[in-house]
Order: sequence, then C-alpha cells, then structure tokens
Amino acid sequence: MTSLNRSFCSNTSIHGFPYLLQSRNIVERLFWLAVIVAAFAGSVVVIVQTVAFWVQNPTLTTAETYSLSVRYVQVIDRMCHKIKCLVIILRTRYV
Repeated sequence: MTSLNRSFCSNTSIHGFPYLLQSRNIVERLFWLAVIVAAFAGSVVVIVQTVAFWVQNPTLTTAETYSLSVRYVQVIDRMCHKIKCLVIILRTRYV
C-alpha cells in the first residue's frame, strides 16, 4: 500500500477500512477486504434498484381547484378572527 492509501485507511471513518491496516495476518485482511467490497456492491445494487423503481413509477402530482360557498368562507373567517383574538389575549396575559 502507498502512504496515501495507508493514511486514508487509518484516518477514515468508513467502517472496515482501518481494520485493513490493523489486521495481523493476510486472512484477516482478505476478510475485511471482502466485507468492504460486499458492502459497496450491496449499496450499488440498492441504488440501482431504487433508481429503476423511481424511473418506472414516476410521482404524479395533481392540483385541483374548487370554490367554497360564501357560507363556509364566512365561518372560516370568523374562526380565524377568534383564534387571532385568543392569541392576542394570551400574549398580553402571559408575557
């Protein structure tokens, strides 16, 4: 390994890489290398499957508009006015 690779492996927070340097024998190093390669391959498979699913099943967003009758608008306006008044009263009492 080059000094740059050794420096990367010893200082990275990616799980498994520091064990490549800390391993005492070749069997441990091969094990950790296999774990790292398997994890990388598994993540690539998951990413490819997710992108393929996303391409095949696009998200469709629709917006519908409708009008409320005047009665509902008045009720909503009264409710908002009462809530605003309650907030003002609570602010003045508990500040």
